[in-house]
Amino acid sequence: MATSRSTSAPLPRFISTRQTPPDFTSNEYRMEKWAEQLVDDLDRELADLNLAANTGSRAAKFQTSNVTTTKSLNASSASTADVANVLGSLINALKERGVIA
Repeated sequence: MATSRSTSAPLPRFISTRQTPPDFTSNEYRMEKWAEQLVDDLDRELADLNLAANTGSRAAKFQTSNVTTTKSLNASSASTADVANVLGSLINALKERGVIA
């Protein structure tokens, strides 16, 4: 069973091994700061995705029933059942990957 991103390990952080104070004009220092900012941004984006995908109560789960798994949809002739089957297939796939609860 897939795990939710909210329970995954945190992203790795850069740990400097520098023994002297940093040279704030060096490329190494700028790269460290860029890496720290990148990880912070990724953490925020993953948290936002998780929040958006799992809104409401944590106990409330997305549930589907009577879904015929399909990944194709003809927009010019699709019935309500066709659209529901594609949506149900998408929900099930996202649940399997742990993206939504």
